[in-house]
Amino acid sequence: MMLISCYKSQIRKLVLYCLIGLSGVTIDALVFLFLTSIPVWHSYYLAANAVSVTCGITNNFILNAFFNFKKTDNIRYRFICFFATGIFGLLIASLIIYVLADVLLLGLTSAKLVSIFFVTMIQFLLNYFISFRDISKA
Repeated sequence: MMLISCYKSQIRKLVLYCLIGLSGVTIDALVFLFLTSIPVWHSYYLAANAVSVTCGITNNFILNAFFNFKKTDNIRYRFICFFATGIFGLLIASLIIYVLADVLLLGLTSAKLVSIFFVTMIQFLLNYFISFRDISKA
């Protein structure tokens, strides 16, 4: 019975992690669209992307720290780990999309969806076991 309770708790964390991730993606997209609508930022779309991705990752960290994993001690360390995991996920997603779309000639949308699935699982595990682990036991 305890194993089932633990399993349900992890599933709940994963579902909430995904919902929080959707809010981060929304913030990322809105900030990017806003910045690139400003003429001076339009030419610097990569800088706008860096700013918008940072906003999305920061949103996700705050919501996960306070509402999902409920770990707010050592907040700077946890944020650095979470941010690094976000950038790592971005790199892995880019690699997956490149291989699926450019090498295997799968459609771009399908490649993106596959990357989202795998990157979400990888990032959840990394954040669960690193960013939001119980530091007092580490």
